[in-house]
Amino acid sequence: MEYDLFEGWNGLGRFIKDKVRRRIDQPIKEGTNIGSKSDGITWVDLKYEKLPTFCYFCGILGHDEGICETAKE
Repeated sequence: MEYDLFEGWNGLGRFIKDKVRRRIDQPIKEGTNIGSKSDGITWVDLKYEKLPTFCYFCGILGHDEGICETAKE
């Protein structure tokens, strides 16, 4: 995995921008928990940029909701 971190302020709050390489046959996460039990666990929404064709129903890259086999079930 390759990554670069960018930290900034966008007027709504702090953010970290992360560039990653990932498998495209796995669903993309909507968010994740970060932190620890001693410091507190916080849910973080993940946002994505520059994605190819993406299915918002199943989270897999390479097709959209119109041809999603999972959505048809």
